[in-house]
Amino acid sequence: MDNVLEKFSDNFIKLNTPLVIYGLSEMTKKIIEEYPDKIVGLLDGYKSSGEIYGKPILSLDSLKGQNIAILIVARCASEKIIYRNIAKFCRENKIDIYSLSGKVNDEIIKSDFDIEYDKNNIVKREVEECILKNKFFDFGYKNLAPLLTGFTMWFIDKVKNADKVLFISRDGFLMKKIYDEIAKKINLPKSEYVYTSRNFALMCSIENEKDIEYVKSFPFHGKESEMLEKRFYLKGADCTNELVLAKARALRENYKKYLSKFNITNNTCIFDFVSTGTVQMCLEKILGVTLKGIYFQKIDTYDKRKENLVINGFVNENLPDYECDNYFLLEPLIKEPKPSLKFIDSNENIVFDDTNTINNDICEIQNGVEEFIKRLVGKDDFYIDKKAINYALHKLVTIDTKIDFPITNFDVFTNREIIIKGDN
Repeated sequence: MDNVLEKFSDNFIKLNTPLVIYGLSEMTKKIIEEYPDKIVGLLDGYKSSGEIYGKPILSLDSLKGQNIAILIVARCASEKIIYRNIAKFCRENKIDIYSLSGKVNDEIIKSDFDIEYDKNNIVKREVEECILKNKFFDFGYKNLAPLLTGFTMWFIDKVKNADKVLFISRDGFLMKKIYDEIAKKINLPKSEYVYTSRNFALMCSIENEKDIEYVKSFPFHGKESEMLEKRFYLKGADCTNELVLAKARALRENYKKYLSKFNITNNTCIFDFVSTGTVQMCLEKILGVTLKGIYFQKIDTYDKRKENLVINGFVNENLPDYECDNYFLLEPLIKEPKPSLKFIDSNENIVFDDTNTINNDICEIQNGVEEFIKRLVGKDDFYIDKKAINYALHKLVTIDTKIDFPITNFDVFTNREIIIKGDN
């Protein structure tokens, strides 16, 4: 946090233009507390009115004709998305955009981070033989599939000694299909698709009042009463600690019954896409086991509850200095088309949330990925080619330049919708 204030001091104290900050995080709060006169208002993708930290929340349209500049205060991945969403408006209205490091423009925001790779790898070869169908299918075939396939080749090496691999909903949906296709040619640990969600797993892990406060501490965009109802499956007036604990016990028994059929042990690996390890932590607590997490990317956290989790991250291991800007783009593309799990009832029925299905365009992207892996594995000379890992990393850092369609990512747990607009 001191680094944030230092950057602000170095880059903005002498700037004469009034600043509107885009982002409502603790970083924004600290800047306003330290330099209240420099900030005239706030922007947020979720709210366009009201007040926070003593400053008005503005709509983007209200800035037309104003002598202001916009300062994006967010994590690197969010910063890139915010820039995409406001760049056209700001160009048309002659509004400068800054990050804490200085002025931002189209050239700076594009990734200048690329990866050298050996072009003689079996995944690259398959891309060159691609079938053309439509822009969504083609994007899946030429861009997303090579990325996920190269990642899977790294993943397979990490899980080879496990008794089984859990692909958890919804991020494990497409990954399990790729893994299972490769397993037709190569002997791999058994895979299972396990229904879970951060909300349900956290609720099932609640055993005392400290756990209740912990669940409340996660960010939520909306009213407190709405958060309590969603997180604890109880109406506002009924949301006492006593009733929450009773509800958690009942749901935990349902979940343990459902999980028992997977025979999860200390030698079981679990896949998550980009995560701090919340679901893994909860499953370990509920089942009394220690899992090995194999993720696309592990997000570091200062959460002491998670400090003993065993997690390997693909991005962390192969690009330790690269903050994965593109995971917000990727995450909606790999999810199961069904909505998030809401809860599992006493008869082991899966009850889904009703707010976040996947659209047909993304299903077509996934069709392109599935066709790619079937054709690749169907070749007589298919093998696990570790040269494909660097090709996957190349695709990771450049994939945002290939997207010319809008992507919406609604996070049920935080109750926030992120709209990522394509380059065109």
